[in-house]
Amino acid sequence: MNNDSTPTTAADLPPTSNENTISDAVDSAESAPAPQDVQKPAQKRAQEQTRKKHEFMTNLLNNLDTLIYTELCILYYME
Repeated sequence: MNNDSTPTTAADLPPTSNENTISDAVDSAESAPAPQDVQKPAQKRAQEQTRKKHEFMTNLLNNLDTLIYTELCILYYME
């Protein structure tokens, strides 16, 4: 008895791809120029603003954490 689950008829086989279209796709992908990391001035400015905003928010949250911790310490020592 055959317990193999592979298809046995041609109708059951998955369709095969054409080798020419695969090689054409590989050739076109190899010949395409690589994207360069050239940014427009507006993109650079937006990226710099995002970086500064992230630094500001990180600094602000660290300062607020310190303030809350200090207040908890003061309340603890006042009891």
